Amino acid sequence: MTNINKKILLVIIGVLSISCVALGICFKMTKGKPRKFEQHYNDEIVDKTDNDFNDKDNKTDDEEKECNKYELAFKSLSPISLDYSNLINKLDYSIMTRYYCYQDVCKNLEKQLLSYYKENEPNSKKTSGFADYYVKLSNGKLKETKEGKTTQINGIKNVTSVIAHFSVQEGIILFYLDSSNNLYIYKANDDGIRESKLLYKRVKDFAVFEGNDYISSILPSEGQNITIALHTLDNKFMISYYSFDKFIDIKNVDYKNIYSENGDFPNMYLSQSKNFNYEKHDNKDIVVKEIFITKEKLNIITSDDQLLTLSIDTNYCKDNYELYKKNKVKDIKYDDKNLKVSIKFDDNSEQTFDFLKKLSIN
Repeated sequence: MTNINKKILLVIIGVLSISCVALGICFKMTKGKPRKFEQHYNDEIVDKTDNDFNDKDNKTDDEEKECNKYELAFKSLSPISLDYSNLINKLDYSIMTRYYCYQDVCKNLEKQLLSYYKENEPNSKKTSGFADYYVKLSNGKLKETKEGKTTQINGIKNVTSVIAHFSVQEGIILFYLDSSNNLYIYKANDDGIRESKLLYKRVKDFAVFEGNDYISSILPSEGQNITIALHTLDNKFMISYYSFDKFIDIKNVDYKNIYSENGDFPNMYLSQSKNFNYEKHDNKDIVVKEIFITKEKLNIITSDDQLLTLSIDTNYCKDNYELYKKNKVKDIKYDDKNLKVSIKFDDNSEQTFDFLKKLSIN
């Protein structure tokens, strides 16, 4: 072999060696895979998987999140109309020409506040002149006395009767009737400026009281709800419903109510009114004859004589009503003295329950 051929061969071997080393380095760096494509592919898979996972979690959270449902309404078998007129008729509807307040209590006679004053000032010999606030009707206008200073309330005239009442949120507020038979409330607005607001027209007379005293006989009452009862010129008996923006005719109350003072079962209504969203079973409104509460269950006799039960501790947002047995209820008898209810089914079997409360349309 000539020297030229040896040189060519060495050059070829050198090039091949360098190429092999370079290919080895590249293979080691990429581990034999298209690195860029792999990264892009993995990014897509991770993103898709994460999104699916998050969507699933969010959906589960929404489905399992408990709603704020503390009341149950059932459709009654027949219309309900209860007349509570006698309840509010016992109130004092006398024309009030003056009203006194001491701390958080208001009466139309100052001597009615004396016992409250003596609790705080047992050694005082005062029997009058101790009230924190005093409003007086004079020639159709209202004069109020606060901290010994008497001023006339501007913009109010032709008043025929006035009542002062203490509100926890707003302090002393006034209710007054004018000669046009319009009933107003006088209190501070959102800007802190006191002004009059019309509550009801064609009012014959009115009374103001704490909701706990009377309204709880009609609706459950939480806290101290100021309630207005009034007679209209056309002889209706109206009562304010938890606010002064809505009044209901007490002769046409179209529901019955049962509630627990201890909170051991939910507040329930029985009605045919369109104002309620009624409980459902198998996607149908539950139409009720009787409801009775046991220690752990809400028990319902339906219009088709079935006995449905619902656990007191359930999530009321879901249809968890269960059919007690396939046989229909033939007869039901309550022992109010011993708080027992006996149910006879159409197969002549009987079951007795201890009950806490009952609600019937009869």
